[in-house]
Amino acid sequence: MKIIKYPSPQTWPQILQRPVFDNSSLQQTVKAVMTEVKINGDAAIQQFTKQFDGVSVENFVVSQNEISESVALLSTELKEAIRQAAKNVQLFHEKQVAKTEVVETMPG
Repeated sequence: MKIIKYPSPQTWPQILQRPVFDNSSLQQTVKAVMTEVKINGDAAIQQFTKQFDGVSVENFVVSQNEISESVALLSTELKEAIRQAAKNVQLFHEKQVAKTEVVETMPG
């Protein structure tokens, strides 16, 4: 994250630009990962966790006790921010789903 303090008004348009990138290779990578996971299940998840995160995980099961302890460590503000972010992501992607429109120009 880049922190910019007291930018001049002339720099605002540049600062506010959203990054643009070609995501076609990203889509291919995600499709390949999803296919591998569909075929090889947890073994593929372990492989990709090590590849992308640099972590070796033997057991993916998180106990209820671990969840409760983790939740207790978070502030109310952070929990609310996470809930809001999840709502925003869900709403954004719901609006991306194309709706099929049936057009009948003439009966029959």
